[in-house]
Amino acid sequence: MSDRLAKIRISLSEGVLEVEGGEDFVASQVASLQSVIRDAFVAPRAKPRTKEDSVGEASPSGGSDLSAFSAVFAEADNKVQILKDLPGGNKAGKTVSAALLLCFANNLSGRPTTQWGEIREVCSAHACLDSSNFSSALKGAKEHLLISGSGANKSVKLTVPGEKRAREIAQQLNV
Repeated sequence: MSDRLAKIRISLSEGVLEVEGGEDFVASQVASLQSVIRDAFVAPRAKPRTKEDSVGEASPSGGSDLSAFSAVFAEADNKVQILKDLPGGNKAGKTVSAALLLCFANNLSGRPTTQWGEIREVCSAHACLDSSNFSSALKGAKEHLLISGSGANKSVKLTVPGEKRAREIAQQLNV
């Protein structure tokens, strides 16, 4: 093997297990996780939910599905896009709004965690990415965001007050 970059991503309906790095590193991780991966594919799984299954139902996050906020969010290729301008008086405020809205939309789509890189992409798309202050802006929103992991493998979840705030923002934008 060589030092070329390699990546493996296993979804099992967005439970996700992602390993990225040099070929040797990825191969060693796959080897050490082989039984877990095999068991995950063999274990009986619940039938994936369709939109028809969830009509009128609340999502796991206690809200409705993403279509209730169709003026704010669009989903393409299993990724959420925010259609409206982000609220916030500066880049840090817009970054926190991006994180809140994206985490909220992902919750509505049945994905309780949001990857750090997804938030960066949204900030970049909305011209509010301040690379040198991105991390501190999100870490400063402790009341609303739970951040876990390290480096590029960080993930974000909403706290209960965070979900409430994100819902408020989405409702204000949903016009």
